[in-house]
Amino acid sequence: MSAILDYEVYMEQQQFNYDLRDEDIMKDEFMSFWMNLIDNPPKNRLIIDGVHYTHEGMKIGVRKEWRGSNGKTFTIQLKDGTIIKTNSLWHQGTVPADFRPQLQDNAEFVCSVSK
Repeated sequence: MSAILDYEVYMEQQQFNYDLRDEDIMKDEFMSFWMNLIDNPPKNRLIIDGVHYTHEGMKIGVRKEWRGSNGKTFTIQLKDGTIIKTNSLWHQGTVPADFRPQLQDNAEFVCSVSK
């Protein structure tokens, strides 16, 4: 093989190895994100239908663009019966199947108001 072809093959192999490394890093970060939510549960955690959220209660005087869910108001009932109303609900993702035993539903939506 020529030196140019050798170099091109070498560069393709390096890119392939780099891509694999990126996948491993992304997988590690993904796992770390969920493990952190298990080890350090946010006090404002809501898990509804297998989806993880956090909320900031009712934010007054804050532009809706700076609130979770664009400032829509949600009424949520915790499993213990507590009712929460929030206009700052932050979606954090669907809980992966492997983590569902540790991150079980603790609430449900009662209603949602669009403004």
